[in-house]
Amino acid sequence: MEIFAKLNYLAIILSTVIYFGLGFLWYRRETFGLIFLKEKGIDIKKRPPKMTLSATIIQFGGVIVTLLLYTIGIAAVMNLAAITGTGGGIIIGLLAIIFVIIPMNANNLFFPPKPKLFLIDVGFQSVGTLIASIILSIWR
Repeated sequence: MEIFAKLNYLAIILSTVIYFGLGFLWYRRETFGLIFLKEKGIDIKKRPPKMTLSATIIQFGGVIVTLLLYTIGIAAVMNLAAITGTGGGIIIGLLAIIFVIIPMNANNLFFPPKPKLFLIDVGFQSVGTLIASIILSIWR
């Protein structure tokens, strides 16, 4: 498909790496990590079982792949809409937040409702989306 041939893959990779790094900072114990674990029902006083190398690769590799796919999608939308400049990037980012991120995280508001978990996850994804959208709109 021609749309994917015109994308700036260096900008996409940079955006993905920054998005992943943001997640590392966002979910640390010093930031929102302790609240996140508590809301997930994970006992923070218990030592978690050691993950195998293959489980770690699957977990973190899966996150990187999904962030990469999402970032490619944002870049493709920007390409289709001929978005350039920071303002256009912010608009695309806000549209993604309102019409994708918030609805896709609504399950945290039900059975049982976990508004803190909703805000932590939506906050991370919103900031990551805005950063990626700005990078992708400037570096085309």
